[in-house]
Amino acid sequence: MYLASYHYAPASDDITVKNQDIVAEFVRENRIPYVTGRTWTADSFYRETVYNFKQQKTDGCISVEMKCAALQAMCDFRGLNLYGSLQVTICRTHRNGTPGTRKVR
Repeated sequence: MYLASYHYAPASDDITVKNQDIVAEFVRENRIPYVTGRTWTADSFYRETVYNFKQQKTDGCISVEMKCAALQAMCDFRGLNLYGSLQVTICRTHRNGTPGTRKVR
């Protein structure tokens, strides 16, 4: 978690997205293709260094985005429910697994 998340929750490498099973059930019931996995929440494009990219991938992350952890931390703090999903628009890896950018079709 980065920056805004720390205002609402103690510093941690992880936060649980509590309603992920409800969202997964919805897409499954509606036959919408999906994958689940760990995501890396970064607060800046400049934190997406090659080293960080490789480390997050080694840690099992399948995506990077900018607000999920902060939103979940705020919802936990305020007693609200978050029902989040991420849509992939750009894949930050080449087919051989090295960092780069290619559009997902």
